[in-house]
Amino acid sequence: PDKLDFESQLPLSFLPEIVRLCNENGIQLILVRMKTLRYPNQATEPRALSEYISDLRAYLDQNDVVLLDFSHDDRLTPDHFLDSVHMNAEGRAVFTPMLADALRPYLP
Repeated sequence: PDKLDFESQLPLSFLPEIVRLCNENGIQLILVRMKTLRYPNQATEPRALSEYISDLRAYLDQNDVVLLDFSHDDRLTPDHFLDSVHMNAEGRAVFTPMLADALRPYLP
């Protein structure tokens, strides 16, 4: 549970330094949150994890970091996975255009 307290974990994280380096060098940092079968929809996600992600989003917004969140995207279904985390070939074929479309607004 203490690992899901974003504010207490932030000082121990590399994230602030990564954000600082990207901002100093004019690099748009983009983070991608992937779907897993462990918490495939909002109802299955533990409240503490939802709060962590909410705090992360607020931090990223304050620091001009983009978060592309596919964690509960219904276009990715259980048959797109080899196991609870890894996509199979069909899943990769479905996800690749999704990611490309989401990245398009941020690429020159």
